[in-house]
Amino acid sequence: APIFDNLKESLGIFSTQEIQHAENLAPLQEFLETRGTKALLILPLAISEAFFGFFMVHSNIERGFTPDEIDLGRIITNQAAVAVQNASLFAERHRLTEELEQRVIKRTEQLGQEHKRAQTLLHIMEELSASLDLDHVLNRTLERLNESTEAEQSTILLLHPDEKTFYYRSSLGFTNQPPSDSRSSVIPLDQSLAGWSVNHRESALIKDLKSDSRWVKSTNGETEPRSAIAIPLMVGAEALGAMLLFHTQPGIFSLEHLELVQAASNQIAIAINNNELFNLIREQAESL
Repeated sequence: APIFDNLKESLGIFSTQEIQHAENLAPLQEFLETRGTKALLILPLAISEAFFGFFMVHSNIERGFTPDEIDLGRIITNQAAVAVQNASLFAERHRLTEELEQRVIKRTEQLGQEHKRAQTLLHIMEELSASLDLDHVLNRTLERLNESTEAEQSTILLLHPDEKTFYYRSSLGFTNQPPSDSRSSVIPLDQSLAGWSVNHRESALIKDLKSDSRWVKSTNGETEPRSAIAIPLMVGAEALGAMLLFHTQPGIFSLEHLELVQAASNQIAIAINNNELFNLIREQAESL
């Protein structure tokens, strides 16, 4: 109604005992008639620049409101405006407090996850440097990664000079265990997820292998995995092979899992490279 627009702008009051003849109340006639209103007093519910609404006083007698009644109405509306403002500020403060608490909870969870990843990586580094038995330390490392990422299967595939397929270096979680002791696989270097990772020197986080053209289905009778992480094992610019983690459900792995496996892969690649150098030096020494 126009009366409300005018009062909101001026923050003044409106008083009348002639409801039927007040043109600016025309849109409210039905509302006022149903309440038997004969006289009306409207006061703005506002404080400073904050406007909340209107306070309406109805009388079923045709009478004018006295100055004392109007002053009392002003006092009541001022107090009501203060109460509304306080309630609004309290609600806003409560909202901000809850938002801050949620941020703190989320950040605490993130710090906990970061600490867990750091501890896992530290344990992996300790495992890799604790023994010269590479098979043992690689298996222990895959166990750590499977536990931390919820992977069901994991494997390390290495390149071999002049070979067109990878060979197995270590694996964990397979029902039909791949051959160990560095035996050849049927996984091609140019048409496989591991091959793509090595050739492109890139990691891959795959939500569903069914929709990924890089995945070559297995023929060993295993349940086909759905989620996967593929990481190239790099020493400088040289690719030694790839590490892959799998799960039979889609969408299992996250970016946090990928970051952890990437960090671990650096240590694994160094350990494999050092082992190969050690074996080379020992063979040369034995031949002398």
